[in-house]
Amino acid sequence: MPKRKKLAQAGKGPHAGEQSGSPNTIPSGKIALSPSSQAALLSCVFLCLCLFPALFPGLKTNVRIPVFLSGLGFWSLVLLCWHTCLTRAFSILLLLAWCTNITTSTLFYFEYATAFNETTAQNVLFTNSREVKGVFSSLWGYFLSGAALFVLLLLFLHKWTKKMGEKMCRFSKFGTCAFLIYLLAIPIIYLTNGKSKTIGFSMPATTLLRTPLYNAARLISALSATRNLEELKPVKYNLGKQETGLDVHIIVLGESARKNNLSLYGYSRKTSPFADEERKNMLLFANAIAPAPMTIMALALSLSRYDKKGKMPPNIGDNILNMANQAGLHTVWIDRNPVSQNDALSLIARFAKETIVAKVPNDEGLLPHVEKALANPAGKKLIVIHVDGSHSPYAPTQYPEGGGKFSGGSSEDLDNYDNSIYATDVFLGKIFQLLRGRKASLLYYSDHALMRKTIFGRSRFRHGNADFPREAVDVPMFIWYAPSVTAGRKLGLVKAPYSTGDNYYLVRDWLGLVVYPGTPGEGSASGSPLREGYVPRESIIILNTEQRLMRYSSLQREAP
Repeated sequence: MPKRKKLAQAGKGPHAGEQSGSPNTIPSGKIALSPSSQAALLSCVFLCLCLFPALFPGLKTNVRIPVFLSGLGFWSLVLLCWHTCLTRAFSILLLLAWCTNITTSTLFYFEYATAFNETTAQNVLFTNSREVKGVFSSLWGYFLSGAALFVLLLLFLHKWTKKMGEKMCRFSKFGTCAFLIYLLAIPIIYLTNGKSKTIGFSMPATTLLRTPLYNAARLISALSATRNLEELKPVKYNLGKQETGLDVHIIVLGESARKNNLSLYGYSRKTSPFADEERKNMLLFANAIAPAPMTIMALALSLSRYDKKGKMPPNIGDNILNMANQAGLHTVWIDRNPVSQNDALSLIARFAKETIVAKVPNDEGLLPHVEKALANPAGKKLIVIHVDGSHSPYAPTQYPEGGGKFSGGSSEDLDNYDNSIYATDVFLGKIFQLLRGRKASLLYYSDHALMRKTIFGRSRFRHGNADFPREAVDVPMFIWYAPSVTAGRKLGLVKAPYSTGDNYYLVRDWLGLVVYPGTPGEGSASGSPLREGYVPRESIIILNTEQRLMRYSSLQREAP
């Protein structure tokens, strides 16, 4: 009895908690924060999460403060919804959207030094599975970082919502109410001041632009813009047709080919041997320049009449396929990409009398479709072939067997890129053979080029975006004639800078179309180098992805 009493009394000592496993015990090596310190830390993290989206470049100054302030309400809503099982799924969706927004902004800041914009959003919306694969293969680090951020914030919410006191709960409820009122106020303001009636206005995009999910606004604006494209009608022309001695016209639209990487233009590697061999049968453009650094923009501008007013899209109802149709030519569009979408390029493609989308492993798989189009007895033809060319991923699996000719260069990326240029040249060489015994001509040009960018010590090729060097828009371009029809043709070299945005006028003359008064663009015949009165433009204008006009002469060259 006395002994047990002493032991019981000993349990009341200053270290009794350690011996009895009391919940107040502080394990060795850990620091306990007081409730006030925990609340202060939570508040700091909370403010950082609200402020972070507003820091990225590209946001207008008058939008940054609303993005930050609405972020307070946004995160209040996330915290509030986390508390019950019924609303936790919504909280997770909001968190996923926030992380996606941050990942997108981070990617475009480091890769392109710009913000995510409407033009880029169109490329995202109307991409295909191969392009998605290319994006993931080259930018996987950003997506992995975004996933890690998502998991980290999930853990943060799970831990800290358990420690939220009554005051923090009241704050979350107040912030959520304020946020919802804010979201309702924006439409009311725009409806009352009449700005909602302006052309192209989108209420969801306008509202989201002033929240931490502002990149979603670009996607909505892009969707809205494509819906407007559907309303464009074919233009009616007053045309005539003169004899050109050609029965077959083929346009090969390349992808992402840099002029500097073709041996046709002096590149050290023999990347274009078939084009080199046919040099004597060509009108070669020494300084062809794409009108924009991305496919949807560049091809829409070069295949339709572009009035140089700096607006995208141009009048796509006034395009070369529409002209050829009205002139009586049989038009065919052959592509590896879907043309059922509503972007400007797909809508132009659908003007063709015959549209072929081929699911083939590489560009050479399109050749049987070209042969079939040539065998069609419909008469004179215009065949447009849109190849993948050097579009990422230009990995060895994209080339036909034996297409990997180059290795051991300064980087694997350069080797793969040069192999893609070679694969396109092989494809062109096979079309030359198909056309050799015909009254035929072929126009080849790339939609745009790529810029070389060094990231973390690794040199890679990337699309231009808002700002880019000249190399991002310096493209290869030539008109080839079958040997039997070269007599009397304009061959040789076009030395002056030439914008492929003028190809509308070039193709018009190439097809032998005569424009009578009343036809759109009748006064711009001098824009075609095939005309005797050709006058090179004094200044070449490029439209960047932010819809900003840029003078080619103002662009810098890439660093060596």
